[in-house]
Order: sequence, then structure tokens, then C-alpha cells
Amino acid sequence: MIEFNIGDPAAYGARVAVAATTLAGCDLVYFGVVRRLFGSLWWYPPLSGARSSRAYVVTAILFCAVIFGIVASLFEATTIGEAASVGVLLGILVFGVFNACALVLADEWTMTTAVLDLLYGVGTYAAASAAIWHLV
Repeated sequence: MIEFNIGDPAAYGARVAVAATTLAGCDLVYFGVVRRLFGSLWWYPPLSGARSSRAYVVTAILFCAVIFGIVASLFEATTIGEAASVGVLLGILVFGVFNACALVLADEWTMTTAVLDLLYGVGTYAAASAAIWHLV
């Protein structure tokens, strides 16, 4: 059974740190290494203006990682499957809403981009949730 409980503040803090670090690390690898591997086949549209700076992108990644860590760490799963399920549900919620909005609001955001981004988000959130369960 999955519980919604902060429990011991030190353990909760450790779960937040593990989740945020895992998610930030995955994002930095994904947007750094994978982007270089795919080159011109990269499916995300380029950022424009001030939003294209590395500081802006890294800040956004870290902000999202910490928010995910705070929310995902509230759930205490008893198995790795339950932990991954929490990540999948959070990934569908967050990336589903984001990609639905991006499809409506951004002309350059394609269905392919939305589907690949959703799959990436669900997989990464599941991995980060499983890391919380396994490491803490």
C-alpha cells in the first residue's frame, strides 16, 4: 500500500535530495549527451532569446527536479513497483499537461515532440521514484 506521509523529517529530506539529484542528473544527461548524439534529428524546437541561455535552462531543470522531489517523496511505497508507479502517475500528470498546453500554444511543438517528451518524462519520473525507494 502506498502511504502519503512525511514521516521522519531527516528521511524525507534524504528522499527529496535523492529524487531531485536523480531527476536533475537524468535531465542534464538527456539534454546534453542525447542532444549531441541526435544532432539535426533532435526533436525539440530551439529556444529563442533570453530563454536559450544555459543558466535559464539549468535553473529550470533544477527547479523542476526539486519540486518533483518534494512531491514524490511524500509517497512511501513498499515495493519498487509501487515506487515506479508513483513516478509514472506523476510523469503522466506533469508531462501530459505540459505537452497538451505546448501543442495548443506553440506552433513549433509537434505531436512527435509531445509524444517523445511524454515518454521521456514518464520514464525519468519512474526511475527517480524507484531510486528514492531503493536508496533511501
